[in-house]
Amino acid sequence: MKHIIGCTTRPYGSLTFAEGCKQIAAAGYTHVGVFSSAGKTPVIADSTKEEIAEARKTAADAGLTPSLLIGG
Repeated sequence: MKHIIGCTTRPYGSLTFAEGCKQIAAAGYTHVGVFSSAGKTPVIADSTKEEIAEARKTAADAGLTPSLLIGG
């Protein structure tokens, strides 16, 4: 089994999701766990397909793959 070590956006909670992703990528991670960012949760249980696609694109733009979601 292959293990991947990622980082959640929780330590970057005061930043926007995009900025948190950029910081996580700059630290060398390739996977991100999605928590609330700047008072907003990018994806929640009833998010639309468009909101999910936007969060995925934001992570991908930073070079990250979302691999954990804490979305309420």
